[in-house]
Amino acid sequence: MPFNRKIRRALTKKNKHVIGLNQLQAQLNDLADMIDGDEIINNVLMPAAMTARDEIKDTAPRGSGGHPPGQLTIREATFAARGDPSKDRRGPSVLFGVNAKKAPQAFWMEYGTSKIPGGRPYFRVARAAVRPTLAQMIADGTQRLIDEAVK
Repeated sequence: MPFNRKIRRALTKKNKHVIGLNQLQAQLNDLADMIDGDEIINNVLMPAAMTARDEIKDTAPRGSGGHPPGQLTIREATFAARGDPSKDRRGPSVLFGVNAKKAPQAFWMEYGTSKIPGGRPYFRVARAAVRPTLAQMIADGTQRLIDEAVK
């Protein structure tokens, strides 16, 4: 039986009382107050997003033509930026990807057209390659911020 299911069953049994949940919740709330959202974005999430952005740039096609006149190349339209806090209520966030308005050919290259069946994926490949690195960067950065806040 998975660990989470065991905990859920233990918490839902009527004859069991879990002691210390209120104290744990108070400590977690205090910890969240000690760590600023901007600190998380600047020291943890943005370096991870820039790593992903760089990986996308490295795997993006480097053809000489490949983009319509007046449009940026896929590599030039790749970005990493802060999320809009008014739209995302779950907490601090960052974005990385390719700006489709600046490089509309990015979608066609990724998924294909009638002349490029299957496309020449670069974004999904980069995302899959960098995913474990991003998870480790975020975990290490978060642990570092928690350690600094607890000191």
